[in-house]
Amino acid sequence: MRQLCILALTLLLSACAASSDQRAKAFYEWYTAGLALPDRGMFFASPALAPWVSSSTLNRLQKAYNSPEINALSADYFTCSQDVSEEWQHYVRVSAPWSAPGGQAVSVALDAPEEPAMKVSLTVYLLSEKGEWKINRVTEGSTEQWLPE
Repeated sequence: MRQLCILALTLLLSACAASSDQRAKAFYEWYTAGLALPDRGMFFASPALAPWVSSSTLNRLQKAYNSPEINALSADYFTCSQDVSEEWQHYVRVSAPWSAPGGQAVSVALDAPEEPAMKVSLTVYLLSEKGEWKINRVTEGSTEQWLPE
């Protein structure tokens, strides 16, 4: 009976946890809203990303951002873009997840119907860290920005 209760509780808690695609969608809605603020209130190495980004990736992003010896990233790490569309926050589309080494991956489309040239298509890799899906890698096509170790 005790084992049955533990199993039921485990299943209930796992059902409450956000799936990788839900986490990716919530992240991109939140992140692109921050990018669209007049003062660009969000940036790719912000400590505010800790709930969303794996600790190893966030450490590497902060190292790249803070090191005078390392060239700054050529584009925003999470959007693979130098420019920002205010429309993105309203048009985030995320695919169903699929298995990837170390976790799961999803396709993320940031659309901008009024600015067709601003559409971005990404592959976002997530891993489970302390029971939450967190972004570990972002690519655009076969391109991935280099991060220091």
